[in-house]
Amino acid sequence: MWSASQISRMPLTDINFESSDIEQNPTSMFYSRCGDVLKSTQGVVMGLLAAVLLAISYYLDELIQKEGGITPFQATFFVNIGASISVIPFIIYKSINVLGDSIEERVVLTAIGTLYLGAICALNYAVVLGPMGNVTGIFRGSMPIFTPIIALVIIKESFHIINAVAIVINTVAILLLAQPSVIFGDGDQSEQVKSHEIYAYSLSLCVGFQLSLSCVSVRYLGERTHILTILLYISIIGFALSLIFTLVAENAKWAMTMEIALKTIGMVVTNVLGDACRFRALQLIEATTVVLLANFQIFVALLLQAYILCEVPNIYSILGGCLVFLGSTICAVTAWWKKYQQMARAETTQLGSSRVSDSGGSAEYLSINRN
Repeated sequence: MWSASQISRMPLTDINFESSDIEQNPTSMFYSRCGDVLKSTQGVVMGLLAAVLLAISYYLDELIQKEGGITPFQATFFVNIGASISVIPFIIYKSINVLGDSIEERVVLTAIGTLYLGAICALNYAVVLGPMGNVTGIFRGSMPIFTPIIALVIIKESFHIINAVAIVINTVAILLLAQPSVIFGDGDQSEQVKSHEIYAYSLSLCVGFQLSLSCVSVRYLGERTHILTILLYISIIGFALSLIFTLVAENAKWAMTMEIALKTIGMVVTNVLGDACRFRALQLIEATTVVLLANFQIFVALLLQAYILCEVPNIYSILGGCLVFLGSTICAVTAWWKKYQQMARAETTQLGSSRVSDSGGSAEYLSINRN
């Protein structure tokens, strides 16, 4: 700041009342706001792309288990060994620190890897026992129920009224997708089919809880942890434990035809790319929003089930999937609108502060000049 004597000796045209510590240039604020919008847009695109890629991966997973005789733990092993092979060269090339900066970070990374392994193993069993579209709808529909509550407890993310609305909508959607006999009756299914589907839907809920907890954990780490480090922990932990479970608990089939081998490679590639997109989205936008966007996977799964697997979903399954997507759309648009309003209010406040600063500086100059 200038002293009174310095200001009195300066002509009016030489005085600059702008102060960098109290005013931000409107142009800079505009570019900053555009950067925030682009960041949010990138997160939304990554979330939707992850939904499509993971739906394709789960579809291929079901095919190699039903047609190729691949066991669930074995399928998990293939996914994780493929992820390890894909991730490690990039980590070496970029010289990324995979050990983390603290014990807390390493513990969280290990927890994410373990949770993700449990979720994938449960999902591999669920897609074989129940319809893929319903299984996907239930675990995706349960995540908007679990995620806001877990995020509120662990990382103190705000719980909004719209989250409560999403919980109600998704609860109804899960009931429509699971179609419990208490509400919908027994229908014409055999006891064995109903038992398998109940088991599949129970596993789907476990998948939703574990993925919700892992997503919130990734959000907790934020951008301080590189996305490749997260993928490395998931793949290494999954690779080691799934191999042990495959050798101990299952009668694995390692010989496969060229067709099954190509489908296995496709499953691995789409799974790795889908996880990379989802975790990148979690670094850019809120965990709840990412989970809601991921529900687009339900529609992809229902389309694959109907037109490729020739398992036509009934009206309740379609309605349940639409409800999940409706809840996701409402919450995603609401979250975007709130973010936009916050940025607009911040910009207005900064411009108001700068005008007050300018008027105060001008008054100070005129007072000193008169004296």
